[in-house]
Amino acid sequence: MSAIIVGTFGFIFLLLFDICSLRNRHVLKYIMLVFGISTIIYAYINLQQYNYQFDNSFVYLPIILALMIFFFGVLIYSIVIEVGLKTYQADPEHKLVTTGTYALVRHPGVIWLLTVFLLASLYYANLYLLLAGLVWTVVNVCYVVIQERLILEKIFAGYNRYKQETPMIIPNYQSIIKFKNQ
Repeated sequence: MSAIIVGTFGFIFLLLFDICSLRNRHVLKYIMLVFGISTIIYAYINLQQYNYQFDNSFVYLPIILALMIFFFGVLIYSIVIEVGLKTYQADPEHKLVTTGTYALVRHPGVIWLLTVFLLASLYYANLYLLLAGLVWTVVNVCYVVIQERLILEKIFAGYNRYKQETPMIIPNYQSIIKFKNQ
C-alpha cells in the first residue's frame, strides 16, 4: 500500500514541474520532472513483487503484452512527440496542440496510462497493480484538473476555445470524428 502512496507523490512532482515551468524555475523544473517520473516508475516496479494475485493462466497473455506495449508507445507519442520536445526545454516554446490524439481529448495521456495500468494488472495477474492503476488515475485526473485551472489557460492562447471544442478525458462522438478525419 505504501507504494501506491509513493506513486501518488510522482503526480504531485509532475504538477510541481508544471508550476516551475510556468514560473521559469528551469533547474527546479527538471528536478521535479525526474522525481515525478522516477517515483511513479519506482512505485510501479515495487508493486510487481506482491503476491496477492489472481489466475492469469490463459492464452491471451501475448495479446495483453502486445497491447500494453502498444498503449505505452501511444502514451509516449502523445506526451512527448505530439506535444514536442521543445515543450521540455529550459525556455519552452508553448504551442497548443489540438490535432492527433489531442483532437480526441485534451488529456489523452490519462486514457493511455489507465489502459497501460489495467493491462499490466492483467498481464502480471496482480490486484495491487489494478488498485494502484485506479488510484493513480484518480490522482492523474485531479492533476489535469488543477493543470487546466492554474496553468494551461495561462500559457496557451486559445485554450478556452479548445476546452469548448474538445472533451477533457472521455472522447465524444464529435471528437472521435474529428480525430478520424485528420
